[in-house]
Amino acid sequence: MGQNVTPGTGADGVPDGIISVLDYTFWKTRCGNTSGTGSTSAVPEPASLVLLMLVGLWAIGYHRR
Repeated sequence: MGQNVTPGTGADGVPDGIISVLDYTFWKTRCGNTSGTGSTSAVPEPASLVLLMLVGLWAIGYHRR
């Protein structure tokens, strides 16, 4: 609190160049928020990958016979 920072660098939420209660309030209301849509791509589960590898190995062994 009360420290001087360069305005516009993102160090303070209210770009006045001084860390104050307003900056804390700005930070507190946005803590945990993320930019963007928040959508994530699906990641396959390890069990699915193991099953896929086993089927692949079975197919290679079956093809050789």
